[in-house]
Amino acid sequence: MALISLFPPSRLPDDRSLQEESSHETSYLRRGGGSVLPGVVVTLDRHVERPITIMTARLVPSIDVFNVGNFNTVQALQRQQNASTADNISAVLAPRIVRFGIRVNW
Repeated sequence: MALISLFPPSRLPDDRSLQEESSHETSYLRRGGGSVLPGVVVTLDRHVERPITIMTARLVPSIDVFNVGNFNTVQALQRQQNASTADNISAVLAPRIVRFGIRVNW
């Protein structure tokens, strides 16, 4: 017989997986079935451009850097707890990306 008990995260025992008790086992799960993801995703993006005028044309070269800190924030986990892939990471924030561009106005 397996008993499943829900505890608030502050009351979880030190051994969070399985705890043997005489003839049955108790599985301790956090509320929501697993880890709670943060509600805020922190990222830092930068954009730099410098206009240059050549005769009648105006060139505007630019550089964009996305995820400057190269944070790998977890965005999605496998929530199904009775699968072998339980709590596997299925999505993270995209890595640092640098984009170069140029606009021409005349």
